[in-house]
Amino acid sequence: MDFSYHMPADLRFGRGLADKIGDICKEIGGENVLVVTGTGSTKRSGLLDRVLDSLKAAGLGAAVFDKVTQNPLTTTVYEGVELAKAEGCGVILGVGGGSIMDAAKAIAFCTVNAGDVSDYIFGKKQGAGALPIVLLPTTCGTGSEVTNISIINRTRLGVKQGLVSMQMYADQAALISQMLMSLPYGVFATSSIDAMIHA
Repeated sequence: MDFSYHMPADLRFGRGLADKIGDICKEIGGENVLVVTGTGSTKRSGLLDRVLDSLKAAGLGAAVFDKVTQNPLTTTVYEGVELAKAEGCGVILGVGGGSIMDAAKAIAFCTVNAGDVSDYIFGKKQGAGALPIVLLPTTCGTGSEVTNISIINRTRLGVKQGLVSMQMYADQAALISQMLMSLPYGVFATSSIDAMIHA
């Protein structure tokens, strides 16, 4: 049986990638990086500091957007877009789990494509690109680092819907298996089940 499979995301595996993330971001262009993350484990574990140190060592400026929660809201995405524009960010770096990565991809898309994201969700408008995207996942289940889909919660309607665009594939995804060793058991178990369901 004939079939085709398109996987444009460039995946990198390695222990020390968190400390090389600045060089990875520099490779794909842009002098300023918007680091999209949440308020929890990336800060407590020291991962966010490592990422910021790496960006600084690579000579890149960084702005941190740490307001993403589970099931990211459209209003959160718009807030991230405003910060990306205000700081002149040319690269979006998502550091965290599936919700973080979905928000990062949506911010990269909406920074380039103006208007209500609903118009793109329902096909009234077609996207014309996105900012370069780098993803550093900290869980193993969602697969968001290799898809062109962003699940976001439409604030006004209170429903989750998928923004889908060929422009939202990550340019680079840095996969560090050691990250999983520090996950709380509940998160590890549920994200592992998520990975099996996706498979």
